[in-house]
Amino acid sequence: MIKVELDAFHLMQAVLQAERLTCFRKANDLQSHKIDKGRSLFEIEYIGQLGEHAVKQHCKVKLPYLLDAKGDGGTDIVLLGYKAQIKTVSSYAKVVHFGLFQSMDEFNSELLIGVQIVNPNVALIHGFITKTDFKSKAIQDNFGYGQKWNVPASSLTCLNDLRRVL
Repeated sequence: MIKVELDAFHLMQAVLQAERLTCFRKANDLQSHKIDKGRSLFEIEYIGQLGEHAVKQHCKVKLPYLLDAKGDGGTDIVLLGYKAQIKTVSSYAKVVHFGLFQSMDEFNSELLIGVQIVNPNVALIHGFITKTDFKSKAIQDNFGYGQKWNVPASSLTCLNDLRRVL
């Protein structure tokens, strides 16, 4: 697990991008596929952006900022030539789960990177899992919003081992 303390630059970028995504969705009457009904769309987008910026800051790579009615196509970032989705949670549960896909078809990249936000500026990058491994290890759970495919954080490999593993 990698602890990332987000700097002021990345925090501000996360705020701006979350607001940009929120306004774009509202202006184009696009429904979010987010599942947390207790948070505003901005809060959900912001948590996701914090996870993406934690990975960006740690790996020193660029994030794409294109907005499209179809979303990002499942690719949040490209690492070592591999397309990755970054899934971010803000849960303080002892066992954290990543994925939360309604169907396996929603996992439409090559890697999933799991990030947990533990403080307003602190993220824990739990690691990554390949699509193949996700499909073989995923289980379905109901976290209060229907059955979702997921894996526990213990199924992820440290992001620093990406080059060695792939």
